[in-house]
Amino acid sequence: MAGMTDAATAWVEAASIREFPAEAIQAAKQGLLDTLAVILAGAQEPVAVAAADVARRLGGAPQASRIGTGERTSPDRAALINGAAAHALDYDDTQPSVGGHPSAVLIPAVLAVAEAEGSSGAAILEAYIAGVQVMGRVGRALGRAAYAKGWHNTSVLGPLGAAMACGKLLGLDHGQLRHALGISVSQAGGTRQNFGAMCKPVHAGWAAQAGVQAAYLAAAGVTADEDILEAPMGFFALWGRGDEPLPEFGSPLEIAEPGLVVKRHPCCAATHRPLDAVLSLRERYGFGPADIAALHVEVGPGGLAPLIHDFPATGLQGKFSLRYTLAAAVTDGRITIDTFGPAKLRRAEVLGLMERIDRREVPGAAGATVTVELKDGTRASEQVRQPRSLGWDGVAAKFRDCAVSLPDADGIIEAVRRLDAIADWTPILATAR
Repeated sequence: MAGMTDAATAWVEAASIREFPAEAIQAAKQGLLDTLAVILAGAQEPVAVAAADVARRLGGAPQASRIGTGERTSPDRAALINGAAAHALDYDDTQPSVGGHPSAVLIPAVLAVAEAEGSSGAAILEAYIAGVQVMGRVGRALGRAAYAKGWHNTSVLGPLGAAMACGKLLGLDHGQLRHALGISVSQAGGTRQNFGAMCKPVHAGWAAQAGVQAAYLAAAGVTADEDILEAPMGFFALWGRGDEPLPEFGSPLEIAEPGLVVKRHPCCAATHRPLDAVLSLRERYGFGPADIAALHVEVGPGGLAPLIHDFPATGLQGKFSLRYTLAAAVTDGRITIDTFGPAKLRRAEVLGLMERIDRREVPGAAGATVTVELKDGTRASEQVRQPRSLGWDGVAAKFRDCAVSLPDADGIIEAVRRLDAIADWTPILATAR
């Protein structure tokens, strides 16, 4: 493992948007627009409101915006609030190498520092791409063992990526970046036992806040271990190391390959392949819950690990229930934010179908396979290997849907589309309220 800390921080220091391929810059614009969408949708969720209330009580210089409102606070607290809002609905993107949610951490951190520092649009995109690279490359080396033990990758890897992204915006040199990374590792953590509770979105907010603080502390001269990833009591010693060979730190860029998965459904990513499969079958055969005798789901090893609430008692738990999301999808033909309201959760037809759904992990299974047995004797299966992500037009439509209260949603969409040519981000952010 020797040298990964040096390789990561040297790459971040040298990274330049002028050298990034066009597909990476486009992916970053899509990821930013999508994250703004889910922040706006989650801004009034109880967890985001509570985080904002705590920020008001604790105080803070009004340097950065609570997106979706007219409120301002300190950059670290803005990152906490907006990170919690971004993750509140579990509608934010995922990334395979991370095994979690990069943008709900990175965008709140980057935008808070960018607003406080007056950073350009190009600098925002450059820092965001760098943050995804760090989370993805360290995530590849980490593997899945830590997640299997109960750690939440978003809040284990998030502080590291956010520290490097914010450090990039602040212009930290190689040595300062190494210290920022060391500081961030001391702030990493988060348990999957809190999935389905209000604390889970706070994981993203804490990670964003930790990254902001780590970068500013390093800029102020605070030091940390300079080999924190490979050190005897460093990151990999604590969280483990995967079986795959250590990846080269640079090319390809993680934001483009394997890229971000922009969610079509506001619930845990582990439900998305089965949901896409069952919705495809429903469209083809036209069945409803009363028509189904049994519904079987097969996923690969670890595919059920995040889905810890079999028969959920709350909407938040419902986002981590395969039985509930599939039964709701069969009943309604889609999954929306409203799917997780209390009244929807208790519908008799949904509860009845949940009892007829079984799911299991199968060694060697690719993606998810859903098999439906109808009461008329029909049996049909659908396999979905990869979740169906959204392109620019889909992300723009999602933004409009999430930003219905904004007077000029299309103006923000256009501004993000040409963000790399914009000198000052602040006026754009001022319209997102």
